[in-house]
Amino acid sequence: PEHTKRVLRLALTDGNQLFSAVEYRAVADLSIRMPAGLKIAVTDAPIRRGLMLLSPQNVNVLGGSVEHLECARLRSWAAWNLPKRVSQAANRHAAATRAALSQ
Repeated sequence: PEHTKRVLRLALTDGNQLFSAVEYRAVADLSIRMPAGLKIAVTDAPIRRGLMLLSPQNVNVLGGSVEHLECARLRSWAAWNLPKRVSQAANRHAAATRAALSQ
């Protein structure tokens, strides 16, 4: 679910330069689920400490996506959401600790 209190940090590019931006005020059309390569138009956004500050007044979401970027984003999302794997050594250590405590 989307939360009312959030801070989105975005990497934006115009094709030549890379910009860091934060959602300073909530922009309804921006979301953590937006596709990679989404096109937005930014007009007169203030920049503070090297970050572009985005708000509904200076952002217009145009739409779209870039297929290879979206595929990479989905792979990353899936890998990030995998259950944590515990190594065999960690399992042995936990078992030894439990055995020592039960004595």
